[in-house]
Amino acid sequence: MKRFIILLAILTSSLAIAQPKGPSRDHPRNDQKAMHDFTPEQVAELQTKQLTLVLDLNAKQQSSVKALNLKMAQDRKANSQKRDGQKLDSEQRYQRMITHLDNQIEVKASFKSILNAEQYEKWQKLRHHKKDKKQRSRRGKRR
Repeated sequence: MKRFIILLAILTSSLAIAQPKGPSRDHPRNDQKAMHDFTPEQVAELQTKQLTLVLDLNAKQQSSVKALNLKMAQDRKANSQKRDGQKLDSEQRYQRMITHLDNQIEVKASFKSILNAEQYEKWQKLRHHKKDKKQRSRRGKRR
């Protein structure tokens, strides 16, 4: 009977450890997956409010950032619908990467013109932190 209880305890603890880590799809911290279901207008509004909280944006900056976020959200939605289930050859991937990098340069320049120096520096740190976090999570999934 003791062996059975010990075996049951080990089995239960191993099942608890084997559960997937991280937030569920419904968890509010899982922003990217949660935002996938929203309209571009909703995504732009949420992102603008988040940046307002972090960067302390004034009303003029908020409207400019919201317009920029709306454009980016619409572009993302259109691109995701375009490539649904599509296999790309190397030339198409290359063109997509070039377009993506051009868009990043444009966004960076736009934010630089909208934000003051302190806000822009904070925004860059925020972007790098998110990028690093994303890369770390991808490396963990590959192993």
